[in-house]
Amino acid sequence: MLGERVTTLVDELERVAIGLFPAWLPGADRLSGPEGLGTVAVRALADQLAARSPNFGPFLRDLAERSLRASTNADRQHGDSHIPLEVRARGLTRLITDAYGRDSTALLVTVPDGLSAAEERTLTDVAEWLALRGRMTVWLAGTPLRTVDRIRSVLVTLPEHLTSLVTDVEDGPSVASTGPTPLVTFPPLSGLPRPDSAAEQALERALALREWAGGRHWNSASGSAT
Repeated sequence: MLGERVTTLVDELERVAIGLFPAWLPGADRLSGPEGLGTVAVRALADQLAARSPNFGPFLRDLAERSLRASTNADRQHGDSHIPLEVRARGLTRLITDAYGRDSTALLVTVPDGLSAAEERTLTDVAEWLALRGRMTVWLAGTPLRTVDRIRSVLVTLPEHLTSLVTDVEDGPSVASTGPTPLVTFPPLSGLPRPDSAAEQALERALALREWAGGRHWNSASGSAT
């Protein structure tokens, strides 16, 4: 059971990394797709990055190539099953962190109400695996754990001006969902279409074929797209 949960989580982190491409691979922003020498070029860029970083070369080449294909279509297959989960998790943590220009990455997990003792143990086991093997900080928030006592609990009291923001959002107009909620969500990068937005991805694929659409910029700080 733990192995299946860990695999699912690592696959989700891989989806995040593919969505953040090409931010974590220097030089890949000049590639328009896998056509022509695109695949050869992206593999060469991955080799260069692996040579000057702790990233595992075969993992990085595979991920870079699939990310390039995913930038022009919906091909988001999971990575090479021969690469150990620990190697994938640690590599994905590095790439996601680099994409945002940060020193570290944290995963915020909302603990749902009504978990059984077995479900609590599974949740904390997966969180500990990711923290120890993937070198990613994991925060468990929401409902306190009832049966697992090895996780230190910290009560955080937010100031009123922050809690009022939450109230304003909850009372605001609802937004209709366009599909199932992904297991892991992440903020968009300035300059790129949201990976979890089918509309932005479809528009980006269409604009990528038009010379007049060069210089486009998604998700700017002001919230507009140009």
